[in-house]
Order: sequence, then structure tokens, then C-alpha cells
Amino acid sequence: MTEATPQTTLPKPVASEVASPPENVVKTEVSIRTLNPEISKEFAMGRAADHASLEAINPNEYSHDAMKDKELNNWLKGDDRNMTRFVIVDPEKFGEYVDLVAFHQAIEDARKAGDQKQVDALKTMEKEGILGFTYLYNHEDADPDFKRRAGVLREKMSLPEDREIREMNFWFVPGTKDAPVEQGARLTLTEFASTLTQEETTTVMFADSEDVTDTARELIEKKELTIETKEKRLSDRAILESLAANKDQHEKVVNRFQDTKVLKKLGFEDGGEMIYAKKDKLPSWMYFRTIFPNTHLTPPASPPPPTPVA
Repeated sequence: MTEATPQTTLPKPVASEVASPPENVVKTEVSIRTLNPEISKEFAMGRAADHASLEAINPNEYSHDAMKDKELNNWLKGDDRNMTRFVIVDPEKFGEYVDLVAFHQAIEDARKAGDQKQVDALKTMEKEGILGFTYLYNHEDADPDFKRRAGVLREKMSLPEDREIREMNFWFVPGTKDAPVEQGARLTLTEFASTLTQEETTTVMFADSEDVTDTARELIEKKELTIETKEKRLSDRAILESLAANKDQHEKVVNRFQDTKVLKKLGFEDGGEMIYAKKDKLPSWMYFRTIFPNTHLTPPASPPPPTPVA
């Protein structure tokens, strides 16, 4: 591996492409880029992202297990069925994009759990300014679970049998604010759309049941959500069943959980529940959007400012 090469990034998005951050956050812009596995430093950055995240899917074994060097090399390079884009910022501005209290708490939690690889990976990401990544992939020909999910989606949404299905995952370090997550995913989808020639593709992302129920429990603890149950201890299944039956409860969780919040802003539609892997006991939430060639995923228009009172 070589040690240095000029860094290339995509042009920064114009103002119309950048989502507005929360009111108390400094407005920032991000760009996306690949990591070159032939550069030792960038290979190490990719290795950190793989260790830190459960969302990096091994392109050879179609699992979330840590990748061997050859597998990581393939994931970073990508091909016509796999596309990974990273959001990497000036490390000195890391705190503009990330809640550092939450981030360093995650490092401390990993340390207490004895997970030194996680500690080292998160520290590397902070040092190098890696916020996270968005990954688009199609493993339908090789992964039985992917093939099953794609078939269910086509049937449920009345899509043509030959419609390509791409699954999407994004992962960002703990504490990352909503704006860079949305911007990174939006730019990745826009770049992906530019590679399509004639046919549209339906992109789907799943919100894991454990993440959904964790979010619901946080709201319950804060007295912002009430779920009645006859159980001595509220189970994850009872939470999911209650959310499925109560639209207001469902929306409270959707609007609190970062993944679903961002997917809504990106124009993804709620596709209901689906068992992600056959071994899963509880369903995940499914969100989908059809991407047409050269679709430019501009954010929704901001509401007009209020009329001053005379």
C-alpha cells in the first residue's frame, strides 16, 4: 500500500441541497467521498468504520461480521452492486457535527464493556474526522434473505418483478447531529441516481426493531409516550404492537428516532413492518423510495417566514 495520494472529494453541495440544521446548531455543509484501500491511512480509516459500526455489510459473506482485509478492500472499492460513501470533515470541526458529550460517553461505555477495538475505532474516527457512511447494495443474487425481502417489497408495493431493489444503510458515530446524516445520505442517493441510465430503482432501508423499541422506551421514561400493558414488564413485542395500532404513538417514535426522521426528510415512504432476517423474532420497520435516473434529491422547501405583526 502507498502512503500518500492527493485527496479527492465531490464538490460541496450548493445552498439548495443543504438541509437546515436544528436552530441551536451552527449551519454546516458536508461532502461525500470514497476511501482508497490502496492508501494505508485510508484503509485504516475504513477498518475503523467497520469495527465501530454494525451496519457495514461484508460484500463477500453478506453478514455484519468484521471483515478480513480482502473483504474490506472490496467494500471500500465498491462495484456495480455495492456503493459506499463516507462523510469526512475537518477533525478540528468535529464538534460542529457531533455532540461530543454523547460521543465520548459511547467511548467510555465501550471501555467499561472491555471492548478495546470499539474504543480504538471511535478514537480513530474522531482523529480523522470520519462522521460515518451511507451504503447502497444489491445482494439479491447471492443472499437468500435479501431475495426474500425484495420479493415481499415488490409484492407489497405492486412493483414490477424485474424492478431492481437496492437496500440502504447509513451509520454515523454516536452523537452525530441530524443535518450531516441527512446531507450525507442525500448526496449519496443523488450520486447513485446519476449512475442510472434507463431504469428506476427502488431503494429500501430498515429501522431495526431494537432501535425502535429503545427509542420508545426513552420516550416512555420521559413521560412523552404511554403504552398500556397487562404484562409485568413491558416487552418489545408489546411496544411494537402498540405502535402499529396507534398512529400518534407511531409518529412520536418516528419523529424522535434519527434514522426514521432522516428517511422521512429524504422522501422515503413508510412501508410497514417486515421480518428482516428469517432468524429474527420481531419485525423491522421498512421505508422505501423509488430513485429515477438523475434524480436530484433536493430537500423540501422551507416554510415562508411568519408575517410580522404590525
